[in-house]
Amino acid sequence: MIPGPKSPGKNLNVYLRPLIDELKVLWKDGVQTWDVATKTNFNLKAALMWTISDFPSYGMLCGWSTHGKLACPYCMERTKSFTLPKGRKPCWFDCHRRFLPEYHPFRTNRKNFRKGKVENDIPAPRLSGTDMRSCVMRLPDVPFGKNDKKIIGFGESHNWVRKSIFWELPYWSTNLIRHNLYVMHVEKNVFDNLFNTIMNTGKTKDNDAARLDIKIFMDMHQTLQAFRDVLYKSIWDVVTELSRFFNDLCSKTLHEKAVSTLEKNIIEIKCKLEKIFPPGFFDSMEHLTIHLLYEALVGGPVQYRWMYHFERLMGMLKRAVKNRACVEGSICEAYSFNEISTFVSDYFPDEVLTKANRVLRNDDGRTYGKGKRIFLSEKDLHAAHTYILLNCEEIDEYVRSYDDELKVKNPNITDKDIQINRYKEFALWMKDKALTAGSMIPANIHALAMGPDKDQVIRNGYKVNGYNFHTKAYGHGKRTINSGVCVQGDCYNELNQSFYGELEEIIEFSYRGTYGGHINLFKCRWFDSEKGKHVDKHDIIDIDHHKSAYSNEPFVLPTQTTQVYYTPSPGRKRDRPPADWQVVIHTPARRREEVVDGEIYQEQMLNRPTVIEVDDNEVIELDGGDDPREIDSELILVPDDIELEEEELLTDSDTDSGTDEDDGYESAGEDNPGSDTNT
Repeated sequence: MIPGPKSPGKNLNVYLRPLIDELKVLWKDGVQTWDVATKTNFNLKAALMWTISDFPSYGMLCGWSTHGKLACPYCMERTKSFTLPKGRKPCWFDCHRRFLPEYHPFRTNRKNFRKGKVENDIPAPRLSGTDMRSCVMRLPDVPFGKNDKKIIGFGESHNWVRKSIFWELPYWSTNLIRHNLYVMHVEKNVFDNLFNTIMNTGKTKDNDAARLDIKIFMDMHQTLQAFRDVLYKSIWDVVTELSRFFNDLCSKTLHEKAVSTLEKNIIEIKCKLEKIFPPGFFDSMEHLTIHLLYEALVGGPVQYRWMYHFERLMGMLKRAVKNRACVEGSICEAYSFNEISTFVSDYFPDEVLTKANRVLRNDDGRTYGKGKRIFLSEKDLHAAHTYILLNCEEIDEYVRSYDDELKVKNPNITDKDIQINRYKEFALWMKDKALTAGSMIPANIHALAMGPDKDQVIRNGYKVNGYNFHTKAYGHGKRTINSGVCVQGDCYNELNQSFYGELEEIIEFSYRGTYGGHINLFKCRWFDSEKGKHVDKHDIIDIDHHKSAYSNEPFVLPTQTTQVYYTPSPGRKRDRPPADWQVVIHTPARRREEVVDGEIYQEQMLNRPTVIEVDDNEVIELDGGDDPREIDSELILVPDDIELEEEELLTDSDTDSGTDEDDGYESAGEDNPGSDTNT
């Protein structure tokens, strides 16, 4: 905590001195620490891996100024950036072709980049830690206090402002990453530049000065408009590719081959952007995307190297301030209370409900809302009962017996015909089997076979799989959309595809006898996944809401569903109203995972450990509301040459974002830091 309204700037080393002194002790001598497992003391040693900060703080920590045309801490003085003559700002336009392969056609393109220029240079190699240390050690000492004197050559041959105190650590030069580029900060600034320029806001990069610079450096320039159909296809494609790049970069798992592919793709994406946007568009943030993949390859997934965890913690601490006259005291009291309550809860018996043993948020599989009794038609009741039977593990052996009987009666029957017969006749066959077998059949199987009651109960909402579902009628008029449903494939369909629909009713089916209890089903209106579905080359899915299908199979188990929402996209095509076709957006589930039996090794980039993700029983919700103590999901980089067993892999989209009973997910891009990015 640095007091005062201004940043310390060059004097940051003074504030870091106590930290560096303690890190030296932890590295060389260590400290005696109690091991609660073995009941003995051991000598604890520790090392600092890297720092995480936004880009201005990056410059204060490393000693290399992040302003001006030499702002890039990787390219350093070997950059090809320049100052725009009219815009008068540092520019990285046409600085990325040298990262392309030697014979890439963009290198010889004289028209769409700088006028008449062919790129023959190659990127400068990254400085090793030893070379960087040698360079830093030659810098003069900068005295403490107000000192505006710059090191000779600043802004021309280098951007050093001082010698960082971190170089006093004996191992600092051996770290492959010393200061992380903050991915969220880079992404946010890139998106702001993109959005403001395309939408021609007051902060657009396509201004009068930019047009004058275009005449100097370029032969042509395309006019920018809005998104998708409003944009020219070439512009829409590259914007989508950039969005997908950030989406893949911020995913929970990263494979080395995928990272290498992304590293090649982003270079081409930057070159495509240079063919479209004015030179003033390309500031330092646009350029830094080139270097994000190196840090991902070395440091692993982004969630280990960004500040959301700390920002959320600071937000919680700020909300704990009740006495503005004693800010620090309020924070310390709230933090201590949370630590003590968490520690004490570990000693409570299992029957006591604590945050360590309660069910995860939106993952308890329960309905809510006032129930209403209804009577289903015979058709719906038969369809629902059949679906329940075909998806109960207890009935699997009877399903196989039914299939065997069909094959004996008709040896040439196809699998598709067997599936059709199941939905038509299996429920009746199962009931006859229960009646004729009598006590020979288990009591719970008998109760299922006899079917549910005729009167059922419908509810407004259901929490399952980390999602909070609302029926379409219940969500009508709300700011959020929680009625979109997606089912991956079909238990009896050989095609592994996704089916999309809207949740119309949540029905509790009551069974009598020893089975007892309720079985909940979602009744959905499914959209046509053949004629009413379109997937473009960027894997963006459009659904025609006016084309329905599978009306004879409206039911699905809640545990088989994930949540989506549909949003219209603007279009120029007069013959396709936006309300007909809508884009499918997958919403991430709200739950928490933790790393099990794994750690990151910087020294062996190609030998990272295998890790799996599991559900932790950290409570996220109190009944009827949010708990601010949210913890992000975690997964470590998994090597491509390591195969995990099927039971070790969980494929749910398990990021720390979700809905509550009243609000749910926003119908448009909600700011969701734990999830795949919304750019």
